[in-house]
Amino acid sequence: MVSTGGNEIPPVRIKLTWGLSLGALGLDVMRTGDVKPVRAIIALGCNLPSAGVSGRERMV
Repeated sequence: MVSTGGNEIPPVRIKLTWGLSLGALGLDVMRTGDVKPVRAIIALGCNLPSAGVSGRERMV
């Protein structure tokens, strides 16, 4: 619901995007036998929400 703005029934395009992303991540974890790729994705995801916000807007 986060990626669709609260829509409880997401479009097929969104479902496919999430499915392919999670599938690729799962395949990488199985291939390498390590969770480092998952940690890297989480770290990247934590920084994305603030990437488009300038320092001036944060101070308000």
